[in-house]
Amino acid sequence: MVVGERRPGFYRPPASRSQAEVASYSKFFRTGPDLPAIRYDEVFKTLPLIDMMSKAASLAGGRIPSEYELFLKKQNDLTDPWWNKFNYLRDEDRVDAPSLFIESWNDFTASAALYVRTHFEKTGVNEPTRQNQFIIVSPASHCQSERMVRPNDW
Repeated sequence: MVVGERRPGFYRPPASRSQAEVASYSKFFRTGPDLPAIRYDEVFKTLPLIDMMSKAASLAGGRIPSEYELFLKKQNDLTDPWWNKFNYLRDEDRVDAPSLFIESWNDFTASAALYVRTHFEKTGVNEPTRQNQFIIVSPASHCQSERMVRPNDW
């Protein structure tokens, strides 16, 4: 909105400027860094996953800042205090509902789902809740478990 007016306002270059001149202004208004081209097909084949960002950085000719490595290090220990800043599941949390978790071994969250299911089983507020915590871990690709209907869909 334009200050002092009740109509939408947009900042534009003067109408007398050519399209080429207007396009030349964009170098002053970049919204992100200029990164070199990376062959992602090489990066995506990287195992273990924790080395993926380092490989991408080496292909880009430098270091790409990211919390990805830290996330991968912490994902298998949801009791680590690092998770507290995200208001994630804590030991004192209790559940009062049956649960069905659906995951695939190819999801990076499979270990977290197994942890949460076990946590719910241990901390359910009553016996029916503790006895009704289930998990299905399929051999499907990421987020494809619900689409599997026959073994040859794997």
